[in-house]
Order: sequence, then C-alpha cells, then structure tokens
Amino acid sequence: MKKNTSFKQLLCVSVLCVSFLGGSVWAEGPKWLDSYDQAKLQATEQGKDLLVLFTGSDWCSWCIKLEAEVLNQDGFGAKVASDFVLLKLDFPKKKELTASVKEQNESLRIEFKANHAFRGYPTVYLADAKGVPYAKTGYQPDGPEKYLEHLAFLKEAKPLVDVKDRWLENYDVAKAKAEAQGKDLLINFTGSDWCGWCIRLDKAVFSREFFKKQAPKDFVFAKIDFPSKKKQSKELVVQNQGLKKEFSGNKYPKEFLFRGYPTIYLADAGGTPYGVTGWQDMTPKQYVDHLTVMKKDHRKKANSQ
Repeated sequence: MKKNTSFKQLLCVSVLCVSFLGGSVWAEGPKWLDSYDQAKLQATEQGKDLLVLFTGSDWCSWCIKLEAEVLNQDGFGAKVASDFVLLKLDFPKKKELTASVKEQNESLRIEFKANHAFRGYPTVYLADAKGVPYAKTGYQPDGPEKYLEHLAFLKEAKPLVDVKDRWLENYDVAKAKAEAQGKDLLINFTGSDWCGWCIRLDKAVFSREFFKKQAPKDFVFAKIDFPSKKKQSKELVVQNQGLKKEFSGNKYPKEFLFRGYPTIYLADAGGTPYGVTGWQDMTPKQYVDHLTVMKKDHRKKANSQ
C-alpha cells in the first residue's frame, strides 16, 4: 500500500510538471514557422490566414524594433494566433540558416518582389492559406494592442480583394494591389447611403456586369465612403477624412481639387491623380471608354515629356 501511494504521488507530481510546462510554452505564444509549405498546410488545416514576416533579424534596426515592441510582447502571440499562422522569412547576416531555408527564403523574396511589391525589411504580408497576399504592412508604433487593431483592419479588406466587382476600402491595400498588378487606381469619393448622384452612378454604371468585367482590367477600385448611417471603423473614418483633406488642399493641381460627391479620380499606383470625373449620363460601356480615353491621354502626355 505504501509503495502504491508513493507511485500515485509521483504520478501526480509528474502531471503537475507537465501541466506547468505546457502552460509555460503556451504563455510564450506560438512559435514562428520557417517552412512556407508547412505554414500553408497548417493554415489550411486550421482555417486561418498567414502572417508572413520578411525580416533581417540580426542587422535590420526596424526589424529588431518591431520584434521588441510588438511581436515578442506578452499577449501578442496568443491573440494573433487566433487568426493567423506565423511564418518568418529571415535574411540574417550572422545567424546560420539551413541551405533549404536559405534557398526557400530567397526564392520567396524574388517572387514577392516581382508580384507583391516587396521593397525592404521589415515587411509583413497577410495572405490566405494558399499564400496569396491581400494586405501589406511593416513597422507600426504604439505597441502590440494597436498593431493587433491594425492587422484586424487589414484583414477586413480581404473579402473585397477576392471579389473583382467589389471596392477596396483600405487605401493602402488598394495602392499595393495596383502596384503589384501594374494597374492604376480608380478612386471613388462617395456618400453611398445619402448622395443621390452617387447612388445613381453606382446603380447605372458601377454595379453593371459590363463595368465589373471590363474596368478591373486597367484599374483597382478604391471606395472612399462618407456615409450618414452606415457604421465604419475608427481607422477607416480617419483614413477617409485624411484623404478628403489631401484632395481638398494644395497637394495636387487645381483641376483635381475635391468639390463634392461623387468625385472619381484616376491615379497612378502611388495615388497621384491624373484624371477626374463623376456622374456622366452614359451606359457602362461608354463610361469605361470615357475612363480609357483619360488614361490614354495621360500616357500620351507623359511619354511626350
């Protein structure tokens, strides 16, 4: 009986140790994967997206700052893991990587540079489980909670990216997508639930099948909405008010001065406008032709300079 009791006590102690260790591991948050294929597989199995970090962990000051202020902070890992599988693509100068990881990372750097506007370190992509990016960001100040809010805001844009006939509300996502795809921006300043001409333009042109099929060949759509009833996130309101102020000021030539709703700007992938229009009494085909002429005139003018 005495031996049996000792065994039970030992077993209880062992279980407590395992539980404690398990809790410690979880408290540290999820580990970053370094295998792209493994990350995609895990994301698919768990129904999550990917958070892909391009970093220079032992030399890039902003990368080190991002990890210290956000990624390695208590609570960040566990919270971000509810939506994302974490993948770190590291490009260190001193730290040794396996040959396979080094080859994989360089291959992905080339791919993302060619197709997804990768420019430098640190860069953070949000991507679906197949690895297709829908948002791009990097270092952001103000700590882990603000960064989590920022990621949540970017994730909200995902459904809009995947549907060609929908408008992106996140301006940075729209610009990144335009740059990655070699397209221009079609920026729609609208009051979607109160402005009669905005509603009319949407019903007569933007929601028509011809426009939805043809216009995305040349443009990425960005909707800068100022509704009276529809609720928007605080970050979206700040973004839209900032853009309205930008287009109402002296940043661009007077011909592009924002004057009311709806105003439609054609702009390069960086957001610099070269054409402006609005409601036109046109069929969807005529409206697409109208946009095409503005784009061709801009190209012709640019090439002649």
